[in-house]
Amino acid sequence: MKLRYFLLFFTFVSFSLTQNPDFINVGLLYNTESATAILSFERAIEDINTNDKLLPESKLRPVPVDVGSINGNPANATQSLCQLLSNQDVIAIIGPFSSAQVKFCSYILGKIGVPMISPTAVDPYHNPIWAPTLVKLIPNNAVQAAAIMDLCQYYRWNRISIVSTTDEYGMTLREAILNEIRERELHLITDVKIIYGIKKEYLAESIKKSWIDELLNATTRVTLLLTNSYYADLVLEAADEFGMIDSSFAWVAASAISETLVYLYDGEGKMKPQYDGMIGLSPYLDTTGRIYQRLDAAYTEAGHIGVNPIDGLIYDAVYLLGHSLDKIYRNGEFDVTNYDGGCYSDEGTWELGVEIFNQFTISNYVGIAGYRQTWPNGEPDRITQRYNVVNYRTIRNQEVRKIGNWENSEEDKIRIEERARWHSDRVEVPSDNPLLSNVALKLGVLEDKPFIIYNYTKYGYSSCREMMAEEKLTNQDKCYMGVSIDIIKRLREKLKFDYIFIESPDNKFGNQVNGKWNGLINEIYQKRLDVGVVGFGTSHTREKVVNFGISFYPGGVRMASSKSITKKDQFFFLKPFSAGVWYTILVGIVFFFVIVLLFDKFSPYGHAGGVVYKCKICSCPRCTSLLSRGIRDRICPFEEDHELKHQMGIMSIPNALWLSICSFLTVAPADGIPKNWSGRIIISIWWLVCLVMVSMYTANLAAFLTVSRMGVDISTAEELVNQKDYLFGTVEGSITENLLRYSENEVLNKVYQRSNSTVTYDEAVSRMKIGKNYIFLYGVGPLDFTTSESCDIGLIGDVLMDFGYAFAFQQKSPYLEVFNQEMLILQERGAIKDLWHKYVKGNCEDVSFDAEADSLEASSLMGLLYLCLPLLALAVIVFLLEVFFSPKKRARGKAGDVHTSKGIGELMRAQATVPEPDAAVQNMDEESVALTTTATFPQITLPDSQLDGTYEVPRNNPPSSLEYVSPDIQQLGPSDSVYEMEKSLTYPASENQAHVAILTDASAIGWGAVNLYTKKNVRGYWNEAERRLPGHILETKAVYWALKIYCKYQSNVHMQINLDNMKAVDIINGKAASWETEPARFIKRKIWELALQNNITFTAQFLDGSKSITANLQSRLPFDNTDWGFSPGLYDKICRNFGVTPEVDLFATMHTSKCPLFVSKAEDPKSFAVNAFKQKWDNWDCVYCFPPMSDKIISRVVRKIMSSKCKVLLIVPWWVKSSWFKQLKIVMVAEPFSLGRGLVLKHPHDQRLSHPLQVRLKLGAALCRGRTNLPPHITEPITETLSDKPEEVHQENDLNAIKNISGAERVVNKDKGV
Repeated sequence: MKLRYFLLFFTFVSFSLTQNPDFINVGLLYNTESATAILSFERAIEDINTNDKLLPESKLRPVPVDVGSINGNPANATQSLCQLLSNQDVIAIIGPFSSAQVKFCSYILGKIGVPMISPTAVDPYHNPIWAPTLVKLIPNNAVQAAAIMDLCQYYRWNRISIVSTTDEYGMTLREAILNEIRERELHLITDVKIIYGIKKEYLAESIKKSWIDELLNATTRVTLLLTNSYYADLVLEAADEFGMIDSSFAWVAASAISETLVYLYDGEGKMKPQYDGMIGLSPYLDTTGRIYQRLDAAYTEAGHIGVNPIDGLIYDAVYLLGHSLDKIYRNGEFDVTNYDGGCYSDEGTWELGVEIFNQFTISNYVGIAGYRQTWPNGEPDRITQRYNVVNYRTIRNQEVRKIGNWENSEEDKIRIEERARWHSDRVEVPSDNPLLSNVALKLGVLEDKPFIIYNYTKYGYSSCREMMAEEKLTNQDKCYMGVSIDIIKRLREKLKFDYIFIESPDNKFGNQVNGKWNGLINEIYQKRLDVGVVGFGTSHTREKVVNFGISFYPGGVRMASSKSITKKDQFFFLKPFSAGVWYTILVGIVFFFVIVLLFDKFSPYGHAGGVVYKCKICSCPRCTSLLSRGIRDRICPFEEDHELKHQMGIMSIPNALWLSICSFLTVAPADGIPKNWSGRIIISIWWLVCLVMVSMYTANLAAFLTVSRMGVDISTAEELVNQKDYLFGTVEGSITENLLRYSENEVLNKVYQRSNSTVTYDEAVSRMKIGKNYIFLYGVGPLDFTTSESCDIGLIGDVLMDFGYAFAFQQKSPYLEVFNQEMLILQERGAIKDLWHKYVKGNCEDVSFDAEADSLEASSLMGLLYLCLPLLALAVIVFLLEVFFSPKKRARGKAGDVHTSKGIGELMRAQATVPEPDAAVQNMDEESVALTTTATFPQITLPDSQLDGTYEVPRNNPPSSLEYVSPDIQQLGPSDSVYEMEKSLTYPASENQAHVAILTDASAIGWGAVNLYTKKNVRGYWNEAERRLPGHILETKAVYWALKIYCKYQSNVHMQINLDNMKAVDIINGKAASWETEPARFIKRKIWELALQNNITFTAQFLDGSKSITANLQSRLPFDNTDWGFSPGLYDKICRNFGVTPEVDLFATMHTSKCPLFVSKAEDPKSFAVNAFKQKWDNWDCVYCFPPMSDKIISRVVRKIMSSKCKVLLIVPWWVKSSWFKQLKIVMVAEPFSLGRGLVLKHPHDQRLSHPLQVRLKLGAALCRGRTNLPPHITEPITETLSDKPEEVHQENDLNAIKNISGAERVVNKDKGV
């Protein structure tokens, strides 16, 4: 009986324990290297269990599991996790400590809903959707990278090297560091990658040495160690072994190195010496807090070195879990129980686990890491993104000592509270620039007299090595001499460096061939040389791969040749004047001839002008009859008066030209001179000019005949290219060849293309001496040396191109600044000039000759022009007085106005008024009506209240064709003015500027934009060429087109441009990048030019495309299906047939416009107006219309023509049954032309698209003009008849009766109506 009661009691107790367990299991996945974490884990659980305020009815129980090495396969961690879940019920998992292990385990736990707290996960690319229950206690690697770079900039380090591993931790941190370096514009020296997974026992010495050699060869002084503690120990051990651990080097450690201290100490508990002086980051711990002090005491009692940062984070993880469970318990919505499933549960997501995670994200508490708060995605909140700045010390306290901290929430993020102790307890901060003391520089040399002279050839040796071996020399100082060598020797005395000279492997200075550099430039670029000490000519192409020091001697390209060349010049008599002066003389002859002729013809006191005015005042019956009738024959009323006829011919065109020519030749013509005073003043001015020019010519010719000159009579590149007597060239791979090749001057490019170059400089000198018909182009320095040594060679002409001589360094070389400072001192003291004269002694007299040195240039005649201008003004005033205020002028009113501008034969031609046609209008077979109207171009302005797109446009000034960016835009060069513009547009908006937000977008169809200030939407489509451009180019171009439209209505504003392409944002903001191409730079400059013209500042920023709905919709709307066009050749043919040139296209877009000016139906970046029907067509002489093929629109066009006076070239479908067709016949002033059936109409968006009605569509061209004298009922819409009599019905009502006339089809309706 007692046994039965005992069994019942045991069953009841067991059932109670199953429903409400007393113990809540917490799993810990720890790594072998972090075994001390178990102590922190158990101590945290013990503190929670002894706290009566937390989980009063439950207890936490630790379940630690070793998942192997932190460098092991992540699958081991997942396997251990699944074994734990299958063997033991748990409520949450803490750990593991590797980013890769965390990723694998979090995806499994997220699937089943078990919460996971990672003390050390830092992967910024961890997918929160796949790991919805993961909480991270420290910031990710993107935040850590910012903290590391802040630390580097605190110590003013700009030259940085990186050592990283290829695991997820190393790669993500390295990528974030590289982004920070680019954004902060720092210099990355070298980037060493260590293959993850390599073990120390299998690591060869050569591999470790290769790591350090790569750092040392790059002159690294500051190295970022982006690894965990295991690989950091390998790298620092190799650095100590191969000489990179001393006070001149700085090592910056990532936080993972300090998280576990097991590798920092040796077997005796002492910190390894290679860690001495290293600084870095460590997870933030409040070492002054009560919790940390208690935990540190427990570690000391257990015999451990100290609390690892990872141990403190584990304590916080348990503490966070305990507080979250307590909140759930007190809410009462869930029973706090363990998860009893495995890794592959079919029951769905564990709801309690999701609730625990939610409590994590809203729990705020203070732990060992201080105040902690978590974002909803499981990341630490920004205000809790913190790091300790630590200093590794081995000399004093053998500790990782906190010297400051970094907080993301502070304005001054980094605060250093204690001075760092560097290697050997030094307090001086290591420099990122290497010192030159005891550094052996590799200096590149190539014989280039007087800069570099191979002295060993003087002693009969073929190389410096041979000379050193034979004469047992210890250095190379005797092998080389020259200006550059002496400069290096002086710098060595000051800077205490050593050097070794290395000759160019291919005997070339360096040029780019097929995209690859050769010579010394390539050796420096490949970092096989430190400095090139020849006299390098500086150029922008070389500057792309090397950095040049200061220019220590001025240079330039000149020509040289043998002095003994003599050549007869058949045109020697032209030498006194330059070509510009001779052209000026020809212009003067023509100018004065025209002025004399016009003044004589229009002045009442001139020879011809006097006859004109006598004709006007004649009162004889014949003259009166002729003038009143306005006859158009060539009869002159004074034809029989031979005296007057002779007088009119005195200043005829031939005689006036002859007078101008003879005056220059100082010969007086026999036919006479002007008799009006205005003409006499003009001819006197010309005589003065001729006197001065003849005197100058005589003096210069005498000088040229007196001075005997030897040598080549070539002084410019143009003369060199145009002559055929001499060969010319330079040295292959030299700066001269490089400058000629890439010059923007076409003449210099021709010099390069026709060059007959030599391989070496000495070969070219020999060719000048022996051949004597060779012109050598080279730098001034070597040519000065050669002409001073060889007196039979002289320089020709002036400098063709300028450059300077300088040393070449590796890009961002640490030696550049030091060399520049010392060479500036040498220049200021005149030392370099003295060295130059040491080698260039100038033994020869007159080492240069210039055949054109004394030729008179056109610029010398400016004073003569200034003297003539007032006299010309006086002549014009006298002429006006003669015309408008003379007695003869006042007596001419009887006859009326007479045109006299077409010669004496038309003196009596009067303007005739052409009557308006009447019946001829109805029958186009009769003579066409003449058009006599004259249009003036207006200035179209827009009221502020109307936004129809019109604005003032100057006549004959069409939009620049460069606004269209085609795929071959790379041929366009940059404008110098743009660089000044860049400076003016980088400032923020001023206070008096309105702020306007603009959203833009580009798609494969077109572009769209919306102005949030005016709520105005604009759009357009791409043509076929633009559709092939890259996406970021289209996005940038969409911004440009939108600004073109909005700037018509807004100026002096600040525009915030929002677009969804980061590359386009960088382009517009002017951030240089390697992917930025010439089209991108060109559009950027056009945007800046537009902003500068309209006093607009702007900023571009990235906006997710999902938030720019209106702009996205505008860019994706279908393209305009009415915007069809035909070939420009057909348009030109139509214009020629009608003899017109339209000034404006009234129905077009920027893709189909046939005229420089056009009107669009909607806002268009290049249109000067919107809506053709709102414009006054009479502002132009002739307009072009190809309206959409709609009866309604064409009817409006025809009515608009009837109310206008201008000519209209109209293209319409030949729909003879339409009501507007009868109105069209009224306004036609010439026989129309048929464009035939099946005319090819293409769409600019896609040339493969043709008009759907193309096969059966018939188009016609008509020249039209409105009538001002039509009856009122004619201008109204006409539906049935054209006249009083009913018109017969057309038999076919189509174009079957069109006949071909001289290649074009003329329209002739069979009823003779047209």
